Amino acid sequence: MAVLGVIDVGTDVYEANNLVTIPVNTVSPSNDTTPPTVAVTRAGSGTLNAGGTDTITFTLSEPSLTFDWNDITVTGGGTLGPLTMVASSGTPATGYTVYTATYTPPANTNSSATIGVLSDKFSDAAGNLNTDGAEANNIVSLATNATVTGALDPNATNTNGTPNDSGAKNDNHTNDNTPTLKGKVPAGSTAKIIINGVEQPVQVDANGNWTYTVPNGLPDGTYTPILHVTKTV
Repeated sequence: MAVLGVIDVGTDVYEANNLVTIPVNTVSPSNDTTPPTVAVTRAGSGTLNAGGTDTITFTLSEPSLTFDWNDITVTGGGTLGPLTMVASSGTPATGYTVYTATYTPPANTNSSATIGVLSDKFSDAAGNLNTDGAEANNIVSLATNATVTGALDPNATNTNGTPNDSGAKNDNHTNDNTPTLKGKVPAGSTAKIIINGVEQPVQVDANGNWTYTVPNGLPDGTYTPILHVTKTV
């Protein structure tokens, strides 16, 4: 009969330098480390006049599922409508590269508006965030002119040399039956005025300043001139 030796069963202890941990990634790694970019453009040019709108286009360098309206910054007032993706630029599964939105300028304000996308706002399929917020083509600027005014010209005189705006200034009372009116319309617009049922063209300069002198004597009475402004698109 054979006799076996004593077997000692214990617990092995690994020292710190005797063990290495290796992370395992079962997902195929992506080699895409290039951040996406966006270019912002407008359909129109020049000053955006009262009552007008402009189409703003956002063109991404690659499809994105995270780009949305909240990624866009608008300064200077006005409103930017909902984003609409251009169907031919992608798919619901991968995202799109081209989006459009309609911008409406603020009412009764002459100002400058900007529309752009800051850095770190959206990502591509690999998770890279955009980093081009400071680039020139990442923002569009446009001047807005939405002011329309009109009144008796306080500095004009009639053919007799008496003031056009007689009595208290700016009270719109006059003793001149061929008064001169003046005011402001959006730059680039044309205008017509209707007084006592007669429509006449109004002189408008390049900056939107307009003047009009009634050519024929008006009977005594109260009149409400109506100014028709046609904006340039």
